Amino acid sequence: MWTVAVLALVACGSLGAIHGSPDQRLIAALGGLTFVITAVIAVRAIAGQASIVTGRRLGPSHAGALRWLVTLFGYLIVLVTTLSIFDVPIRNLLLGGAITGVIAGIAAQQSLGNIFAGVVLLLARPFRVGDAIQIRSGSLGGPIEGTVAGIGMTYVTLITEGRPVSVPNASLLAAAVGPRPRPQQAQNREPSATLASSTMDR
Repeated sequence: MWTVAVLALVACGSLGAIHGSPDQRLIAALGGLTFVITAVIAVRAIAGQASIVTGRRLGPSHAGALRWLVTLFGYLIVLVTTLSIFDVPIRNLLLGGAITGVIAGIAAQQSLGNIFAGVVLLLARPFRVGDAIQIRSGSLGGPIEGTVAGIGMTYVTLITEGRPVSVPNASLLAAAVGPRPRPQQAQNREPSATLASSTMDR
């Protein structure tokens, strides 16, 4: 579908003109309509494939959020391109959208930070669903140990002592994350800590 959309866009740019002759206006109208239909179908197909691939690795919640983001950005590109095909002045629209985007970004700074951190975690993949991890971060109040139960666009869900705990993605991205120590390793550390404390008492 993207091939048809690109061909329609090229035809509108080279042969069509919305303010030209009747033939040029007809080509621009038909080409623009063809571009919109095929581009929308292509965006939905790409979003669906991205959701399927992500769902196999990170779960349905993360896949649904990624599909929503891909669809949103795809529709935005289609809208801007369609307005340019029909020679609609988009300067004022872009200016108003930029101002609105700045205001919304300031208001939702923390939420957007968690979303972008979720995208980074999706690409870096320091852990997967089912991994037993340990999180060391001062902002989270010390080390947190648990099993990853879900990876969302804003929170990562851990099962700690049989209870679910939601950790913000931004805090998790700034923390040190590693595999949870095994019980034998924890037992080996306890005698060392006891010996060190007795030495200090002496």
